[in-house]
Amino acid sequence: KRSGIVFGSYDYFLYCIDPMTGKLIWKVETENYINGAPSISNNKIVFGGCDGILRIVDPLTGSERDTINVGVYIASSPALYDQKIFFGDYDGNLYCYDLLSGALVWKKPAGDTSGSILSIPAVGFNYVAVGNDDKYLYCYDSVTGKLMWRYRTNGRITGSAVISEGKVIFGSLDGYIYILRLSDGKKLWSFNTGAPIGSSPAVVDGKFYFLTEDGRLLAFGSK
Repeated sequence: KRSGIVFGSYDYFLYCIDPMTGKLIWKVETENYINGAPSISNNKIVFGGCDGILRIVDPLTGSERDTINVGVYIASSPALYDQKIFFGDYDGNLYCYDLLSGALVWKKPAGDTSGSILSIPAVGFNYVAVGNDDKYLYCYDSVTGKLMWRYRTNGRITGSAVISEGKVIFGSLDGYIYILRLSDGKKLWSFNTGAPIGSSPAVVDGKFYFLTEDGRLLAFGSK
């Protein structure tokens, strides 16, 4: 069984290397920087780049199966869920594409005050939650794209949220960690870390972890 490590680079290439030897298996050339990590699902690799193109490639050969020309920088990684691709762009637009056909399912255009979307959308339970440079966490119906709610923090949101147990966990550059109820965005808990948070949480075994921008790793949950 063949395996590979896949990553993008600022030299405009997506690489796949052998994890045992480090030897190149294949590479895909793009037209600008690749900032976000690729996503892999159902024998497809999906990634975007600063050339404004979302590419779907074969994991064995690196050959392009499809391209979606957005025309705006894609700085973050796409989320793949239920045969759909969810991703945001540098202008603040949010997209949902069908993974099988490449067709646009819905698009939420950036508003007048929207900033960049630098985080990976969190998808689950028919919701998609994503932070924005405009300091809001937005939550949409993942099927229709309808805005369900939004929650304002006092800082930009560059890290990704995580959906778990009917809740949304995320951090903000205002230094706070937030837990909101997924169904309506009501704040259930917050914690002031004393430093900006640009990272995404790791959630495992009833605990969650955040890295602050002053270099501390914080763990929450039962001891």
